Amino acid sequence: MQQKPTDEILSLGDKDEKTVQEDLLVGIIKGKLSASEDARYFDEQRWLKAYRNYRGLYGNDMAFTESEKSRVFVKVTKTKVLAAYGQIIDVLFSSGKFPIGIDPTPLPDGVSEYAHINKTQEEGQVNEPENPYGFSGDGKELPAGATYDDILGGLSEKYNGEAQFTEGAAPDLKKMTQIEPAKESAENMKKLILDQLEENNATKEIRHTLFEMALLGTGVLKGPFTFEKDMHRWTKDPETGASSYTPSRKVCPMVEAVSCWDLYPDPESTKIEDCNYIIQRHKMNATQLRELINRPFFRHEEIIKCLEEGPNYTPKGFEHSLKDRENETEIKNSLFVLQTMGVVKVIKFGGEIAVIQNDSIQAIKLMIEGGYMPEATDYFVKGEAVEVKSGPLKGLIGEVIRVDNSDRLLVRVDAIQHSVSVQIDRGFLKSV
Repeated sequence: MQQKPTDEILSLGDKDEKTVQEDLLVGIIKGKLSASEDARYFDEQRWLKAYRNYRGLYGNDMAFTESEKSRVFVKVTKTKVLAAYGQIIDVLFSSGKFPIGIDPTPLPDGVSEYAHINKTQEEGQVNEPENPYGFSGDGKELPAGATYDDILGGLSEKYNGEAQFTEGAAPDLKKMTQIEPAKESAENMKKLILDQLEENNATKEIRHTLFEMALLGTGVLKGPFTFEKDMHRWTKDPETGASSYTPSRKVCPMVEAVSCWDLYPDPESTKIEDCNYIIQRHKMNATQLRELINRPFFRHEEIIKCLEEGPNYTPKGFEHSLKDRENETEIKNSLFVLQTMGVVKVIKFGGEIAVIQNDSIQAIKLMIEGGYMPEATDYFVKGEAVEVKSGPLKGLIGEVIRVDNSDRLLVRVDAIQHSVSVQIDRGFLKSV
């Protein structure tokens, strides 16, 4: 038998040792996950109870009086959750942007608190900075170790391009322009971060977190952290006219809503800052798993092996309780409807598919065919019940309201809590 070279034997030994270490690491992680699962059992039961109450499913421990057994009362938990969620959203998103603020410290470090334009300088006396760079997001790169001279140079471009700033407060504010470099820098940074967060659906992620917080009492938002975003770009060769795909990668900030069902913190800690470990559970499809190949610290061969083995996910116990079997048929029907040509979305109201009554559809159709221009109207405006006795809308029942010194016939679409109205003469109407 031919003996293997010594270096090959050593390489095999190294591989075996690495495999053993990986197996030990996997065992440690599984042990930590199991301990965290056992510790949060009672929390899962509390979350499940809150979810069932939200759906109007109350246990035997909930006692109702005869007046409380109505459908309206059973949905009171859902109403309160949505009301709390709505109030939080109104407060956090009152400005219409992601709720983040960047302000300079009271005493800026490394840059002058104030700077001003000294207009008394002699003509031709221009002190150009060595590195006239601007801020992040203005298309220029700020080199490592840049000083406040660079910052002031960038601001001088903003203020008419040729103005040169002098460190310190302006002696005469009426004659000299004064700025706060740290404040200017903070505003530019805020603008850049907001732009990148909006590109990556940060608002959607925080809304998801706030809803779980209102529903289950626990909301988890991870981040901000950086990730590499693919920038798709096609270039055209000026000589041949051929197009080529030249993608690039851009580092962007990102936040992620982590469902409390998928988070397993250290059970020995009372605060998230004190946790020795935090495990996040990911349930991925083939496309998401394949994308990990381009991420650092993931092994290409192992990912390919997992893809070849196929789906192997085992649902957790609580996932069976969360499964909405009552709406399985509804979901399948929704998918069937979405495959219809021209249909882009299924409208839902309060989590349920909004079914518009045929009377409302026929009323709006009659308005359009009669040459009228229906306009959206406040749903909560009350009017007098009437019926159209003559004209193109004859037989149509609705309400008459007064808007801007003119009478309008209002038709309600109760399924989505919207109303439409058209201008009409009262002579065509009769009370009902």
